This record gives sequence, C-alpha cells and structure tokens, in this order.
Amino acid sequence: MMLSPGEKYRVTWYISWSPCFACVDEVVKFLREHTNVELIIFAARLYHSDILQYRHGLRKLHDAGVHVAIMSYYEFKHCLNNFVFHQGRSFCPWNDLNKNSKNLSNTLEDILRFCGTEPYHAELCFLNWFRAEKLSPYEHYDVTWFLSWSPCSTCAEEIAIFLSNHKNVRLSIFVSRIYYFWKPAFRQGLQELDHLGVQLDAMSFDEFKYCWENFVDNQGMPFRCWKKVHRNYKFVLRKLNEILSYPMEGLDPETFFFEFQNLLYAYGRKSSYLCFQVEREQHSSPVPSDWGVFENQFCGTEPYHAELCFLNWFRAEKLSPYEHYDVTWFLSWSPCSTCAEEIAIFLSNHKNVRLSIFVSRIYYFWKPAFRQGLQELDHLGVQLDAMSFDDFKYCWENFVDNQGMPFRCWKKVHRNYKFVLRKLNEILRNMNLLSEKTFNYHFGNQLRVKKPQGRRRTYLCYKLKLPNETFDKGYFINKKKNHAEIRFINKIRSLNLDQTKSYKITCYITWSPCSYCAGKLVALVKSCPHLSLQIFTSRLYYHWLWKNQAGLRYLWKINIPVLVMKEPDFADCWDNFVNHQSRRFKPWEKLTQYSNSTERRLLRILRINRTDLFLAQSSEQDPGLNDLVDAIKRLFLDAHRPRD
Repeated sequence: MMLSPGEKYRVTWYISWSPCFACVDEVVKFLREHTNVELIIFAARLYHSDILQYRHGLRKLHDAGVHVAIMSYYEFKHCLNNFVFHQGRSFCPWNDLNKNSKNLSNTLEDILRFCGTEPYHAELCFLNWFRAEKLSPYEHYDVTWFLSWSPCSTCAEEIAIFLSNHKNVRLSIFVSRIYYFWKPAFRQGLQELDHLGVQLDAMSFDEFKYCWENFVDNQGMPFRCWKKVHRNYKFVLRKLNEILSYPMEGLDPETFFFEFQNLLYAYGRKSSYLCFQVEREQHSSPVPSDWGVFENQFCGTEPYHAELCFLNWFRAEKLSPYEHYDVTWFLSWSPCSTCAEEIAIFLSNHKNVRLSIFVSRIYYFWKPAFRQGLQELDHLGVQLDAMSFDDFKYCWENFVDNQGMPFRCWKKVHRNYKFVLRKLNEILRNMNLLSEKTFNYHFGNQLRVKKPQGRRRTYLCYKLKLPNETFDKGYFINKKKNHAEIRFINKIRSLNLDQTKSYKITCYITWSPCSYCAGKLVALVKSCPHLSLQIFTSRLYYHWLWKNQAGLRYLWKINIPVLVMKEPDFADCWDNFVNHQSRRFKPWEKLTQYSNSTERRLLRILRINRTDLFLAQSSEQDPGLNDLVDAIKRLFLDAHRPRD
C-alpha cells in the first residue's frame, strides 16, 4: 500500500502489549514524516509499565499526538468480530475484564501525567493543551511564557521539536531563575532554543509586576517586590547571556574592582573578563560601535575563556568580509597560550580585523608557552599594552553600572601598571630562552633516557637570516594538534617576507620531521623560492616506518638537506637558544658516537654517499665555500644513482 500525500488517514491498532520504547521511536519518526496520518492505539496490556524507559515511551507517543488507550469490552468485541475466525460465535467476556481494563486505564492515565517519579513539567502541559485545544495550521501565534524556572533539558528538547513542526508559532520566554545553569545538558538545551529563534530573557521588575497584575488573584493590592530584585535580575541576566554566548551590557562595581585590580599577586581571581568595543567601516562610512562584556564560561569542569566567547559571538553575529573592524579588548588577564593560538588563527583568516589588547595583569608570565603566545600575537600585528589609570577609568565609565559615581582607583595602581608594562615589554622584546636542563634532556641524542623522566618532546629552534644579519629567531614546541614544524611554517608565512630578498633558515630540531610535516616543509619552500632551508636533527623520528623515510628522501630531493647534529651544531644551538648565563656548552658522554650512529642510519635511509653530506655541512659552517661546493657537486652528478 502506498501513502498518498494528498489524502488523510486514520489508523487504529488493537495490540496485545503496548509498544516498547524502541518501537515508539520508529512510530514517532514515521508520524513526523507523514503528518497526514492519525494513529489510535488500543492496548490489551501495558508492557513493562514499571520501568521508567517504557513509561517515557508511552508519554512520547501521547506528545506526538497518538491517542493511546486500554481495550475495553467494546474493543475486544470489535476485534473478535473483525479479526477472529469465530464461526458465528459471539464474544464472551472473561472474568474481571472490566475491572482489569479500569485498573490499566488508571495506570495509563498516571503514566501520561507523570513519567516515573519525574513530574510532568508545566511546559509540556502547555504544549499538550495548546496542541489539542488551540493550534490551527491556518493562524499565526505569538506565545509568551513567564517561568519560575527555565526549561530543563528534556523540556527544551520537546519545545524545540514542537517549534520545528509548527513554524506558525513564535515563542518568548521570561525566566525568574535558571534551572541547573552549571550543568552542560541544561545549558545546551537553552542554546538550542536560542538557535531556533526563541526569545530568552530574565524577568525584571516590570515582568514581575505584569505577572502580578494579570495572573495573580491580587484582590486589588499593588505589587510590592522583594529585596534585591534588581540585583538578582542582573545576576540571572548575566548567567543567561553567558550560556547563550551573548555579551553582558555591563559589570557591577564590586565585580569590576575585584577582577580588574592590577595587583602583583591576584589571589582568588579565577575568572577572566573581557570588555570590548568594535568599531567598523561599511562602504568607507563609520558605523556606530558595539560594546559589551564577556566572562568565562564552563563546559563541564573546563573553563571556556572570555576571548573564545567573544570570537564565537563575533564570528556568528557581526563579522562580514565586506567591512573593516577595529576591535579593542580590555582584559582582566592576558590571553593564555591556547587562547593566543586561537586568536592568531582567527586573525590570520580575517585580514579585515585589527585587534588591540589592554591587559590588567599578565597570566603566568614566567611560563614559556604563555610568553610565546603573546609574542606570536605581537608578530601578527596585535597591539599589546598594559592598562593604565586612564584605561581603568574608561572601562568604569563605559562598561560598569556605576550609577553616576566617579572612578576612584585602588592603591598602587600606577606602580603596578609600570610593573605589568615592564614585564610585557620584556616578553615582547626578548625571545624566551630554553633552560639548560630542557636543552640537555630534549636535545640529547642518546638512544634512551632513564625511566623517571618523561617522553622527549619535539623542539624546533630556528634562525632566519639575511645575507648580513639575523632577521628573526625563536623556537616552537609540539602542541596537541600542531607539530612544532607546522607552527614554525605558520610563523614564517605570517612574516610576509620581502620577495625581492633572499633568506636562509637554519633549523635545529630534536626529532626529524614526520612524513606529514616533511610535505608541509616542501610546500613552504616551493611557495617561497627566495627561501633556502637546512635542517639539523638530533634524533630520527620512527625511522623504521617507510613513510617517514620517504619524507626524508623527499626533503633532500627538493634541496632541503636534513643533517645529523654534531658537536658544533649542538654548541651553536646552545649559544643562540639556551639561557646558559655565559657558560660554554659541555658535550655529554658519547655525543660523537651517538651522532655517528644516527648519521649512518640516515645515510642508509637517504641512499646517498658521505661526499654529499660533507658538502651540505661544509656550506653551512663556512658560507664562503658555497662556490667550491657547487663545483665539486658537478663532479658527482651520478652520486645519487645506485650502481648497476
């Protein structure tokens, strides 16, 4: 039988057991796909009515518009007459048929009203009543709810389904309190409603007064609000905006003074706050600014920092490729290393955004990864500065609900500003150096290390040179989703090097590049013909895997020599990238022996002779030998070809 979309169907089931929860899902899915089908179910018995999951299934059928009932005497008789080969015999009811049917009907009624021990929430009561009594496909509805608690995750899902199936209904929800606002499932439910266009807001004094006058038997008494109604409203609104990733309109004075004080030791300040101003030009004409405040969010136990909240909101709500933006942030804490990386990626992908960041305090300024994050932002052209008295005053006047009070700063604001500024300039001016312990452990070319120490990570130190000067240098560490080589490539591309000049890059790396990174390094050199790249490695990375071997051969084929670090190379890396405090490099035991062993292994992988290796190393140690090297190479044109 084929269903026709132009006809309406009424289907009646007589079933010995009520449907299980798996069958319920299939039935509901079918009915959603075929809105012209009306289903009625008469069940002789209830299947596992004591199990919560099965009770949920029956209620789900009911919410989907299915009429679910228990078979009575008349339904059994109808079944006998129409579906049983009765040979003319009439239906004879068994003992207690009516009594059992009545008991089962009461049980079913309880199930449809309550789901186990969970109450049937007011939102679902409304939806069932509205669907049954009021809803018409030919009219448009504006529905407004005033709720004592925001919808739970289950109710939010049911509301979302209802609104998806009834495009002619527009819903606005005002909540007095937010239900379990710290639990991810409840937050996600509110976010889903927001994405569907539901207006979500906190109840203010005016909404409470409106409810009192319209929904309360007040006997003519005027509305008298309780204490702290305005303060609590701001808290609920701030939490709601935080959940929906919307900026807050402003901070209360206590929060501002506590969170933005530029103290040298800021104990107990685990949240980060971001006050922002976005100025943009559209068709060369200025457009009014956007203002607001973001606060840390929490996904489970993990914080979602204010910087990422802003980027997600800005990307979704404001960003256009046809406008130019000047974005200013005032931050209680400088960005962490993860946020700095996300900001860098965002700015690299959106060249029409210019960012300025003013920080009250520097977050973990003594940790290399956090310092490197700020350096990366500085290289991308982000203006980084410490918040001065004028900046704090500006924030007070524009982002704080100050109720007309003038700004009064805390003690030592000027002294602390100078400290933060000095630390920030120190980070941006000086490249962070490796400690002696880090260098010796991670660059050590021993085959194995003793057990108490962890796995040796990938460090990549680089020098970018012009013919007569060092243009840039630094180092990168592997991160969870980005190898050190990829971070190095992103850095070089971000420098926008002058195409008319020739640059030479020397890299010292603890592990040779994997096959993926080898391909990316080749792509970098091919896209920048004015670059020459040479790599010195301390150890070979999974050298027994054929794909990594192929990657090393590919690098050599494209004239990117990969060489094994010898004592002079370790010494050069020590002098340029280690905080050695004027101490000379002291080679560890068997350094030369380990280097020679690694070199023999590399030669077997590359299938080249020692003459090529010597020529590559000589040209690096004495640039004046380049002409001689080229002449000698012409004498060994067949050096890479295996003998017949």
